[in-house]
Parts: sequence; structure tokens; C-alpha cells
Amino acid sequence: MASRITRNQKDELISTSGRLKASAHTQVPTSPRTFKQEILHKSQTQTSQGAREYHLSSNPHYQISLDEDCRAQYYASVSSHPSRYTSKESDSGNSTPSLDSMAGLHIIAQDPQILIEALSELADHDVEHVVDLPRIIVVGDQSVGKSTLITLLSGVDLPKKSGCCTRCPANIVTKAGETWSCTISLHQKYGYRTPKTLIKDRDVTKNNPFPPWFKQEQVIKEFIKVTDRAKLSEAMEWAQIALLNHNQDYEQFIPGKGQRYLDKNTTTVAEVTPNFVKVEITGPKLLTLSFFDLPGIISNTPTVDQRYLIKVFENIAKSYIQSPNTLIIFAMTMQVEAVLSRAKSLIEEERATDRCMGVLTKPDTVVENDGNNDWEKILSGDEHRLGHGWRVTKQPGPGFQAGEQGYQIQAGEDEKQFFATSELWSVKWKKFEKQCGIPRIQSKISRLLAESIGKSLPDIKVRIANRKNVIIKELKGLPELPNQNVQLHVARLLRNLSQDVQKIMSSQHNSSDTTFHGEWTKLSRQFHELILHNKPKITLSDPSDILKVQIINLDDDDGDDDHVPVPGGHVQIVGVSESNKKCTHSQIATDKDPAPATPSSPAVKSGTPTPRIPKYKSKPHSNPFINTIFENHAHYGKGFTSIGKIRRKIENHTYMGLPDMVNAPVYEYFCEKAVSDWQPPTRQLLLGVISILRSEIGKIVQKILGPYQQTGLYRESTQIIENWIQSELLVAQGDVLDSLYKLETYSPFTTNQEDIQKRKEDEKSDLQRIRHRVRAIRLVEKEIYCNPKKMKTKPAETDAYLQEKKKLVEQVTPEQLGKDSFQNEIDVAAYIRGYYVVAASRYIGSVCLSINNRLFRHVKENIEDLLESKLGTNNPVTGVATCQQLMEENDEVGARRRKLQAELKKLDDFEVRFEKLLQDLKRPKEDESSYAGA
Repeated sequence: MASRITRNQKDELISTSGRLKASAHTQVPTSPRTFKQEILHKSQTQTSQGAREYHLSSNPHYQISLDEDCRAQYYASVSSHPSRYTSKESDSGNSTPSLDSMAGLHIIAQDPQILIEALSELADHDVEHVVDLPRIIVVGDQSVGKSTLITLLSGVDLPKKSGCCTRCPANIVTKAGETWSCTISLHQKYGYRTPKTLIKDRDVTKNNPFPPWFKQEQVIKEFIKVTDRAKLSEAMEWAQIALLNHNQDYEQFIPGKGQRYLDKNTTTVAEVTPNFVKVEITGPKLLTLSFFDLPGIISNTPTVDQRYLIKVFENIAKSYIQSPNTLIIFAMTMQVEAVLSRAKSLIEEERATDRCMGVLTKPDTVVENDGNNDWEKILSGDEHRLGHGWRVTKQPGPGFQAGEQGYQIQAGEDEKQFFATSELWSVKWKKFEKQCGIPRIQSKISRLLAESIGKSLPDIKVRIANRKNVIIKELKGLPELPNQNVQLHVARLLRNLSQDVQKIMSSQHNSSDTTFHGEWTKLSRQFHELILHNKPKITLSDPSDILKVQIINLDDDDGDDDHVPVPGGHVQIVGVSESNKKCTHSQIATDKDPAPATPSSPAVKSGTPTPRIPKYKSKPHSNPFINTIFENHAHYGKGFTSIGKIRRKIENHTYMGLPDMVNAPVYEYFCEKAVSDWQPPTRQLLLGVISILRSEIGKIVQKILGPYQQTGLYRESTQIIENWIQSELLVAQGDVLDSLYKLETYSPFTTNQEDIQKRKEDEKSDLQRIRHRVRAIRLVEKEIYCNPKKMKTKPAETDAYLQEKKKLVEQVTPEQLGKDSFQNEIDVAAYIRGYYVVAASRYIGSVCLSINNRLFRHVKENIEDLLESKLGTNNPVTGVATCQQLMEENDEVGARRRKLQAELKKLDDFEVRFEKLLQDLKRPKEDESSYAGA
């Protein structure tokens, strides 16, 4: 490595610039895009030979002609080694995106001042949460000559003494102007909370990167305007002191008039702040630049209690480095090895090297010897590679005297003289000549920033528009509250609400909006289907149906015959053909439990097991009301009764001497029982209607009063309506429906004799058909038991066996079966089911009519004055005061609206300035045609 300072001096530097352990990485996979042209700053002029020159400055020492490519030697050195790193700054590529509706990138090249000035103004609108504006930052370790570098870049004398502007970022903006002036402002995006205890390293976290500072709405305070260059350094020092005393009146620190300034009281509450000082300088011969000077990265602190500041300084740097649109100027001294730079480590940890340009300072500390290969590799791009390469500047030393020419001019002459006369830089490292000098660094910074802004323009426009749309939509739900004619405004709102509800109840709300009445129609149809679905299911088999075979017992002395039932093992289940079933509701189940055997029964007497009764082999019925509000009410008709139970009920009410006669109590009992299960589904229907009614009224309330949900009017109105629905509508209509139910269950009654007779005959036909099949199955089973050879197939052949038996069952005639002993019971069952259908139709109509014509009418007639009377808004004495109280705003919602309005104004202002920028870019330049023809 090249000879540098002594070991003692190096150790002293390492104590403040030593490498620390790397913190957590935050990946920002962003890389700069290459550009076709290398564009230099300032407008062009024509020479007598027609050649163009770009004047970076009026300083004669800083003029560079176009044919001097700043990186020619650098590319030459790289191209001579194909295996080496190829800089991303190559002129060969053309990946510059075109700007829609813009004049083109050459306009940016002609006048980057338009973009850079616009960038500075746009940044003041505090919209970083919406758009990521391009910016340049200058970062480096402490004591690397960063302040002097910034002074030379900006062309103004910035304070360089120890401790000045090292505890807060500074945004330096320079532009040309007729007279020199400087405006300093304080940009406070963070508030300060006095810590109750000493801050430790562990208090600095991802969510709390700058303790004890916390995020707040940005506040911009104009601090001072300076017209005397000699006072700039002092003004910047006191601006920093003001930022570090956040909660105190900043005017106390203004030089020349503030009390703290007059008292020379420089004490500060905070050690460091993420808030920044903005320094806008205008003057003759100044370049158009804008960049952030960040506090130097430190590795040690004077006391252990200040160790947390190391992380805070790093987090401040990270907060700027992480932004994908940030261009990084990394300052590094040649006094210390590159691997010792903590600032460079931070850039690498944030994956930001592609957006970085390195600037080496203090080249006079390197002398020629065999150990300077490391710096040569860095300048050649072989080691410590950065996206925008490396540059070198020679800064004035401690004994520098500016003289009459001024600091910048004298420093420029000294720098140019150094690179021209240094044995190392003018001979061995002359190939790096185009990477040396402040003018080339200035040119590169201006180009990079202008190009970055130009690429960002389309995305910025889209992001601003999208965010404005979101805010406007939210503000529609948070309208301004009226401050005049409050009672009239409230009355209008309540009238609109009641009218909309009335229109819904009258089916006039909106011909295209049938949600409410569509839901009501759907519920009423489901209720109708459910009641009919629950028609009583009557079991048409009986234990007495089991046929017996005659067995002659030769051992019995009396010679009597015994009759035993067909053994259960021979009873087979025969399926009921779907073609024989009239409808789903006519499917009749059989008893699952046979009648218990008595001691005198054949089963007990003979010891033969009681056979199981044949069952219909039918598919289990799925619930047709699944996923409806009636899902749990579709089972009431199942297991209603059996023909055996009907027979016992008939026998209990038969008078001696009047056999086969069914008395009225039998019909009354079963008919009352059939309709006894209607109340639960009726209540479920009412709850469903109330639910859709509540939902529809709620939508109207939200539409009319929703924008005022921060007020008592909204809260109290919603509560009144909910109580009205729950306590009045539900209860009153429930009582009406209960009365209808009691009418049906009090006693069977109908005057529709014709209809009930027709229904009875239909039901009887179905029941007799199924009853015939039950008896036929029993007969076939008996015949198979007595004569197994009757079956051509064997029981092992299950399907074929069952099909053959099915055919035998279908061939059985009524004459073969003879008279059915359950004829009366079948007749009663048919009447029960027929009456159920007639009564159900009447009940369904009464229930739905009551809801449609009573409940909905009640809503329509009573909603009009409901809220006005309950709220008291029409009271002649207290109405106005009540309305004012109801329209008082909730503090939280009001604060939210004001915040959104403030943000919208910032975006509007930003958009106005942004549109002006776009118009400036579209406007043709005077020399544009000549430029285009070059």
C-alpha cells in the first residue's frame, strides 16, 4: 500500500473511524440504469468553428470542453483487461426510457436546473409517503474531509470548524441568481420526548431508530435569510442548535435577535436529531445542485452513556441510503485503508453500491512506492466497485490561504496544480486524470440527479393521482359538519331517510334494486315449501301383517295345527320403485319397532324368534332446506303415527254395538296434532324477515347518516331504529303470528268441503297403493318360504334375486290379498293428510299476508316521525339546541378529516408544481433545434 501517515496518526484516526460490526441488512435491490449520452451541465455555446462547449462554471479554471470525456482513461484501463469489472457507466448502452408527452431527455441535458430546482420545491410538500423523490446524499466517516468537499461542490463557504452541522442532516440547494442570498429553514418531521431514563443501546430498535425522537407531521419553519456570505457559517450553526432544542421557541436562536443567541447560550437538549436544516443558496456563477449532507459515521463516543449515538448516527444514514431513488456520494479519505470505512460498510449492507459514486479525499497523503497498488485497483474498478465509479479531489490543507480570488477559485487552482505536478498523479496515475477534480464531480452529480428525476416523472404522476383518489373517497365519508341552519340540515337528513324506507316498503325504491322484496319472496316460498314438506308421515305396516304358515305337529295328541310366522331369516327387503311413488311427500315409512310379543303369542309359544318386519329399501332423503334459515325445521312430519296407533285410537273411541265406525274425536286428535309443529318455523320466518328488514334499513341509514357517523345524530339514530325493530316490530308481529297459530291449533275447522274431499281422495289413493305393496311383499315372502323353488335365482345372486322378487310383488293382485283389515285406518290417515294440506295452505297465506300487509305497512306508516319524535329535533323550545348537540363532532374523526384535508392540500400543491415542471419540459428551448441536429 502507498506510504501514508505515521502509525500514531493512523491509530488516532482509527479511534474515530474504525470499523464496527455490521448491523441488520436491509436489501434494496435497485441499480441505476445506463444512459446513452454523457450529458454535461449548463447551456451550450457555438464557437467560430461550430463546436459546442459546456461551461460548468464561469471560473476559467473549471471549464471543460465536450471532447474531454471524464472517464476516457478509466474506460481505457478497464477495456485493456477484459476479465476486469466493466463499469455500468458505459456510453454504449441505450436503456433510457422515453417520457410520455415530454420533449425528451436532451431537454434535461440542456437545462438540468429546471429539474433540480423543481425537486427542491417538491420535497417541501412532505409527500415522501406517496412518492420517492430522487435525491443525492453525501455520506462518509467522521474526519474524512466531507465538509470541505461539500464546500467545493456547492461553491459556497460552508462552516468547516469542528462540531458544526455534524449532529443533523443538512439539505444544501444551490442555483444561479443575480445576487447572493441564502435562506435557512428548519424541517421537523420528528418530535422530541424527554427521556425519563438514560437511553441505552437496546433502546435503539427498528421501530424506534432515533430515540427519543418520534415521527410527527412535518413542520417547516423559516429560520433566517442571510445576504452576507460571512454570516452563513454562524447562521447554520445556530439553526442546528435550534433543531437540537426542538420544544423551545426557535426564534430564540435566530442570530442577531434571538435571546439565546444574544446570551451565547449554545447548550442543547438533544445530542443528535433526524430533523434537517435546509440551506437554499442563490448567487452569481453558482451551479444548480441539491444534496443532503449527512452527519459523519462515528465509531466511538466520549462517554459510555453516549454509546447509543453510534447506532442513531448509522440509522440516520440508513434512512437516506435505503431509498431506491437516492444517489449516494461516498466520501473516503486516502489516509486510511478502504476496508476500515464504516460508512462504506453501511452502503454495502443496504445493497446500495449500484447507486453510489465514491469520492477519494486527501490524495496528497499518498506517495509513490510499491505499496500503492490497492488504490490503483480501486480507481480502476477492480476492487471496492461502485455503480458510478470513483473520483478524486484535492482539498485545501490546514494552512490554506484563499487570497483575493476567493476560496473556490483558489482551491480550484491549487487542486489543478497538484494533479499536474504530483509525481504520482501526473506520471504513474495520469491515466486517472479524467477522474480527478471538483469540476468533473460537479458535472457528474448534476447529470445523475437530473437523469434520475427524469426517469421518475411518469411514476410520480401515477402515484400522486392514486393517493388523491383514495383520500377523496375517504373524505366523502367524512363531510364537513354544517355550522348554520343545523336544524334544517338535520330535518332534511331524517326526512330523506324515512322517505327511502317508505319507498322500499312500497316497492318503489328503485326498479333495479329488488334486494329486499326479492329476499322476502324467497323466504315466503321457502316457508310454503317447508310447511307442505312437513305433511304427516304415517307408517303403513303393522306387526299383524306378518303371514303365518301352518305346521302339523304329529307328536301332539290332540292333532291341532300350529301356525308360526315366516322365519325372519327369510324375510327380504324389497325396493319400492320410484315409478310407484307419486311424490316425495307421499313416501311412507314403516315401523322400525314391531309390537312386543305376549306370552300367548305364537313366537313365545313356539320359541320361534319374532321375524323382523320388511322395510322399504329407499334412499335416505336429504334435507332440501340445508343452508336456509329453515334447515333445522324440516323433520316435524317424520314418525307422525302408524296405522296401528290409529286403530288403537279408534278402538278407544268406539261405542259398543257400533263397529267399524270412526268417531269425531279421532279426527280432531290427529288433525290438531298434525298442525301443532307450525309455531317454530313460523317464528323462524319472522326472524328472517326482521333480519332482511334490519339490513335494508341499515343500508339506508348508512347512506344518509353514514357520513356523519362521528356525530351523536348517527349513533342515537341507529340505536333508536334498532330498539324499534327489536322491541316493537318483532314483538308486535310475533304476537300476531302467535294468534294465527292458536287459531289453527284450537280446533280443526274448514268450510272448504270440496277441496278437503278432493285432497282426501288423492291421499287415500297414494296410501292404498303403498299399503297394497306392503301386503304383497308379505305374501311373496310367505310363498318363497313355503316353496323356495318358486325362485329361479339363488339368494347369493343378490341383484338378480331381488329383481325377480320385485316382479313377483308387482304381479300380486288385490284379489290374491283379499280384504285389508286396516281399511278404516287408511281412510283416517288420508283424511289427516288431506286436512293438513288444506289447513296449511290457509295458514301459510295468513302468515305471509300478515307480514306483507301488516308489518311492512306499520314500518311505512311509523318511520316518518319515528326519529324526529325520539330525538326531539322538532321540539319548538329545545329543537335547535338538540340538533346542535346531535351534530357535535367526535374529536378522533374530526382529526382524521383534518389530517386527510391537509394531506390532500399538500398533494394538490405538489401536483401544481409538478404540472409546471412538465410544462417546462415540454416548452421548446431556443437552441433546441441546433442541439437536435448535433
